[in-house]
Amino acid sequence: MTTSSLTLALVAAVVVLGTSMHATEAIDVVPNLNVTAYLGRWYQIADDFSSAATFEKGAWCVAADYGLRSDGKISVFNQQRTGSATGPPGNIKGYAYAPNPSIPAKLKVHFDVAPIDGPYWIVAVGPRVPTGNAICDPCYDYAIVTDEAKISLFVLTRDVNRYYAKYNETVTNFLDTNGFNKPWNRPIYTNQPPQCTYSPPPPPSFEA
Repeated sequence: MTTSSLTLALVAAVVVLGTSMHATEAIDVVPNLNVTAYLGRWYQIADDFSSAATFEKGAWCVAADYGLRSDGKISVFNQQRTGSATGPPGNIKGYAYAPNPSIPAKLKVHFDVAPIDGPYWIVAVGPRVPTGNAICDPCYDYAIVTDEAKISLFVLTRDVNRYYAKYNETVTNFLDTNGFNKPWNRPIYTNQPPQCTYSPPPPPSFEA
């Protein structure tokens, strides 16, 4: 996706969020999030309707890498392929930060192509398990991310096969219980076949 089309997609998402801000009940974030346990490589299990129809349209093999920068912000490196597991790759870099450092699970994410910084609320995480990931080991094994209005949705995991074997039922129940079953925020599952290949993560401290 080009920078201009990504910008338009993000603007559209902001408009939807702004007009729907009071359309749903509030949701709590993870208390006392261990930021270090959240860093490293994640694979996307699902997103929401707006994301799947705009900046992740036709996306396969979606992954994200988070690292800790020298200024305390979190580096963000998102990647995907388009159309198939071997389709053309694309990526975008940015950073995340907590406006209130005492609530580390309420983040905002900055991309240079976006007109405003977007909300990134971590509302559930899985158990911390050894992963061999030197950045965070042991690491949270799955995560559910949304915003204050529950318009957006991202379900992430450290290992796709382990997620479906151990966590899918738990996550599905959480989503249903917390209202992620509307046309705009129900999970749209991401294609993550074994044929997916991913770019190596950048240095954790890179600055976009």
